[in-house]
Amino acid sequence: TEIEDTSLLEDNITEAAATITSDVFTGYVSNGEFILTRVDYLAQGVVKIPSKIEGYSVTRIDDSAFSGCSNLISLEVPESVTKIGDYAFYNCSNLTSINIPESVTSIGEYAFADCYDLTEVELPYTIQTIGDAAFAVSENNNTPLAMALPRRLTDLGDDLFEGRNNVNLTVYYGSLGANLDELGVSLEVKKEFKLLLIGNSYSEDASNGSHTKTSQLLDILQSMLGPDADITVALLYSGGKGMHWHATQAEQGNKAYSFKVITTANPTWKSIGSYTSADALTWTDWDAVSLQP
Repeated sequence: TEIEDTSLLEDNITEAAATITSDVFTGYVSNGEFILTRVDYLAQGVVKIPSKIEGYSVTRIDDSAFSGCSNLISLEVPESVTKIGDYAFYNCSNLTSINIPESVTSIGEYAFADCYDLTEVELPYTIQTIGDAAFAVSENNNTPLAMALPRRLTDLGDDLFEGRNNVNLTVYYGSLGANLDELGVSLEVKKEFKLLLIGNSYSEDASNGSHTKTSQLLDILQSMLGPDADITVALLYSGGKGMHWHATQAEQGNKAYSFKVITTANPTWKSIGSYTSADALTWTDWDAVSLQP
């Protein structure tokens, strides 16, 4: 490990103060966070980016950080990362798959451009922006690429898959992705609705196994959205408690609730386990949440 100008590495700095090289990763510290600017060209195979380098959380993969790493096959991105920069993985010609964690909200322009062997990208529901030509290629390419565009996108760039002739894209009804119209891209449009019910007024029928109220709710939602809609109803409950109790559990982060889920695909209640209210709220991208103690 090599650190240059260690006297400048302090948590309260606001600008890039030093270059840090750790293993194959190079970057700098800004505002107490590690910005990954470059990976060694010798990086190959499956590469796992650590969540911390020299004690600093890795929060951004900077512009062109992995550009030209032709021996990279697969990549694991840590949950500390929130942004993937422009050209970050440009021309990683042998990269086949990447799993992006839920911490990431932004993918830059040309971020995965000219990654000719890319076949699978897992985008979390937290992604809000994807830049122009993020998955484009310079030359026509028939490698099959499968992915789903999140429902919550607020900004979707142009020419996203330019040059690709075999993209199988899952998009969601009413989302930005549903309006995508590019050559070589086939769309599967899905309808989806996810509802979280917090409180015992909802949960008694689930906990005693009768299922009457919530199964009727599932049927009502299905009739409203259509037979092709994927619907999820979840229950978070903990027997006869008032608002003050719920507030206390949330403040203390206690796993005080039982968490159950039922879906149109699996219309039998499934116990997920004991959860905090915060964990349940971030379990998926809920369309609606209702609290009724």
